[in-house]
Amino acid sequence: SSRFDLGLVRSLRAYIGHYQPDVVLANGGATLRYSIAATLGSNTSVSYLSIGEPAYWIRSRASRIVNRLMLRRVDQILAVSEATRAQTVQLEPKVADRTHTTYTGLPDSLFTLPPSDTDGELRVVMVGSLSEEKDPLLALEAVAKLPDAKIRFVGEGPLATALHDRAESLGIGDRIDLVGSVDDVTEHLQWAHVLLLTSKSEGLPGAILEASAAGIPTVAVDVGGVAEAVGDDDGGFVTQRSAEEIAGALAKLDSDRELLARMGASAREHAARNFNMETILDRYEELLNEIGT
Repeated sequence: SSRFDLGLVRSLRAYIGHYQPDVVLANGGATLRYSIAATLGSNTSVSYLSIGEPAYWIRSRASRIVNRLMLRRVDQILAVSEATRAQTVQLEPKVADRTHTTYTGLPDSLFTLPPSDTDGELRVVMVGSLSEEKDPLLALEAVAKLPDAKIRFVGEGPLATALHDRAESLGIGDRIDLVGSVDDVTEHLQWAHVLLLTSKSEGLPGAILEASAAGIPTVAVDVGGVAEAVGDDDGGFVTQRSAEEIAGALAKLDSDRELLARMGASAREHAARNFNMETILDRYEELLNEIGT
């Protein structure tokens, strides 16, 4: 909510007073202002986990000024991708020396999933909210350009009805599956040949990391940390925001199933090398030691 809730600030101050933490971690911009307000006058430091793209969600001059002031108050900033870190520093250059990149770690169970088969019509999965920010209608338009491809949307949101209606108007109502929100995406990753991501903004997309760990290549629009998640080891295609270009990338995978399999294997190798939990925990330990010196 845009309304500042003083009751929430009082509750947070009470928790801080009771538990006396050394650090309060604000997970995302929505919590940062409350963390700062609740720690005023205390010895508790504030760290900020920056999970999105400041360039996308800071639109007005007033918002830019307020967010720059908040960033100056923060002791340490942890950005989920190099793209997020760069945008944060661009917004407020004075925080450059205390802004660090900390990737997300993946559970070992994803790396042990057997890869999906590469037979039959191309099966495309999109995981995320059905909202304007994720732009699922662009994904639908791209898949519609392929003659037989199917797309499964895993998630809920205000565009669900619009997706269904647009699929019917395109004559592909039998090639779209809206499964809603799920607790475990594993079965949907195992169903898919490729993950499609058409977001307008991303920090470091967890959907790409999970698909890569499961051995599934990605076709994604180049925003935020998408290129970092896909990597440069042929684990997928990073495209412009164009239904034609996205469809072209999907068509390459559809027509060359050996390429599909190779990209899936490369995606898994990239995820295992860069986003396995042990590597990420080592990075956090290194960062904490660096911050503490």
